[in-house]
Amino acid sequence: MVALLGDGSAMYTIQGLWTAARENLRMVFVIINNYSYRILKQRTNAMKGLAAQADSYVGMDLDRPRVDFVSVARGLGLTAHRATTLAQVCELLEAGWRMTGRLS
Repeated sequence: MVALLGDGSAMYTIQGLWTAARENLRMVFVIINNYSYRILKQRTNAMKGLAAQADSYVGMDLDRPRVDFVSVARGLGLTAHRATTLAQVCELLEAGWRMTGRLS
């Protein structure tokens, strides 16, 4: 199983990593990190809220401090890696699939 989520969603549901560690689940989490609760900004823009008009989104940026999801996962006892290129993503996904027993 692969869980694909954004960093904002991961912050909402960080207990998913904890549950995976606690239950020894064989799955892969892919957290796409843009340092933002982007969906909240998009909804604010769609509603033409004051934050959108002022281009000031209080509490919607995840950059101070930046969340180190690799360290968080490792702190829970999970194996974790950071990919910065598409080739690395492919390599890590393949390794993850092997680890879960989905690819031999």
